[in-house]
This record gives sequence, structure tokens and C-alpha cells, in this order.
Amino acid sequence: MSGTKRRVRYVQPSLSVTPLQQGVPRALVAHDQSIVGEVLRLLLVDEIEVVAETRSGRAAMALAELFEPEVLIMGETFIDGVVESFLPGLLTAGVRVVVVCHVASEERCSRLVSLGALGIVDDESSPDDLVSAVRLVAGGGASLPPRFVATMVEQWRSRDAASSRERDGALTTREDEVLAAMARGLSTKALAHQLGISPKTVESHKTRIYEKLGVKTQAAAVAKVLAGAPAGERGSGGSL
Repeated sequence: MSGTKRRVRYVQPSLSVTPLQQGVPRALVAHDQSIVGEVLRLLLVDEIEVVAETRSGRAAMALAELFEPEVLIMGETFIDGVVESFLPGLLTAGVRVVVVCHVASEERCSRLVSLGALGIVDDESSPDDLVSAVRLVAGGGASLPPRFVATMVEQWRSRDAASSRERDGALTTREDEVLAAMARGLSTKALAHQLGISPKTVESHKTRIYEKLGVKTQAAAVAKVLAGAPAGERGSGGSL
């Protein structure tokens, strides 16, 4: 056999790599229903590339670090936990999250937004609604149920108004309620029961009221407010 050239048969490699599309946002799907990934692939052709799918929350975290997708579409439950367990860790990877909820109630939406979700879609929504949410979030925006947005805006307005009053040295709505109860001679315990808050919270409100009014006692606070109110608005009940 010496002097004879030995032929080496070429073996095709078992691993193939598909290059990522340039300039197209990448999406990771972590959901217990494979139809979600299929819908996104069909309706977002040339717009968003689904780079991976999984039913595991832990796998989603690993895949997010590996592929660095711009957006993650996830359900509420996985084979190894629930969305709350993995959402904080996923956000550290810099991914923007769309959650497909079973029931997108205001309470549920508020919880998910507080955890960092930028998109929320009810699982009874149309495929177009899901696609629209993914487009918006991938582009740096947010997509939330209209009914929740209205509630959230109202909450923000209330907080802004309260913050403005706080900055101006004016009493907040709750502090006004506490002061009115103080004027009726209610004890801290009775006041707490009436307002549905703890006695410790009542004392905190009292402290801020005293600071804003420039007084040191409950009697002085009530007297100062009553002295500045029209005669018809001055309370007559209760002892201090």
C-alpha cells in the first residue's frame, strides 16, 4: 500500500449556523404555547427575527444573555416557575418584555408594570394585537391595555398633585383628613380605625402636619387651622 494515496471521505458537519439578519430586531419567545412563536414568525417577516423559543424561565434567562434580543415575549407560567420569578433577572440583560396574560386585569397589569414589563397583551387578543405590541416595544415604546392606561394616568396625576402640594408646604388630602379628625377630638387609635390605617401611620401624618403648620402640639395645629378658616367652616365638636 506504500506509495498509494489514501482517499479521505468528506463528512458533512452536523452543525449548521444561520447568520443573523442585519438591522432586524431580535425576539426571544418564552411561552408554553408554540403557536405564539409561529404567529410572530409569520406576521413579522423581515421586521423581527425570532432567534429562540423556550418553555423554561431559566432557559429564557440564559438565552437572553446569549442572543441579547431587543424584545422578549413571555407567558405567565413556565415549566419551572412563574413570570414574577424571572422578570427581574431578564431585565438585567437589557431586554424589553411583552407579557401575554391570561387575564389582563388592572391589578395584574399594575403588578407586571411595577416589575418592569413594557408590553401587556391579553391571551384572548388577536394575533394583530400581539404583533402590534411587539413592534412597539421592540422600537423602544410601550403597549398596555387602554383601560389600564386610563387608570394609570389618573394615578400619576393624583401622585403629581400630592407631590406638588408636598413641595408647596400644603397639606395633602390624607393630612387634611387626619387634621379634621383631630379637630373632632379623636384619639390616635380611633382616628386610625376610622381612616383604615395603622396608629403608627397616623403619628407620621401628625408629625408632618406639625412641621408644615409650624406647631408642636395637636391643640396648636387645630387652633391654627380653625383661626384661619371662615366662621361657618370652624368645627364645634370634640375636645382637645
